[in-house]
Amino acid sequence: MSQNQEVFASEIDAFINAFRAIGNGDIADNTARALKECVKATMIQEKKSTITIKLEISKVADDQITMVGDVSHTIPRTKIKTGFFVNEQTFMPSRNRPNQQILPGVNS
Repeated sequence: MSQNQEVFASEIDAFINAFRAIGNGDIADNTARALKECVKATMIQEKKSTITIKLEISKVADDQITMVGDVSHTIPRTKIKTGFFVNEQTFMPSRNRPNQQILPGVNS
């Protein structure tokens, strides 16, 4: 299909009606949920989100097809991090500096 080929309103309506019918509306519901999650995450994190809609179309008879849909999305996530000191003998992480002296009178 060339980029200059016109798409008619009736073709858009046919797509929307088919999209709403896949899985008794499940594909449309899943897409709407994904859109809400992506918009919310993007607004909070100020990073891009993506939604991918995959439609697989198979011919099952001379005048019949099936459509199978899948929706996936990627949202920005907040990374949880903490700094650690590393013991140079054991190479194990610790919240306390390995060679730090303990002050007198401080319970350990």
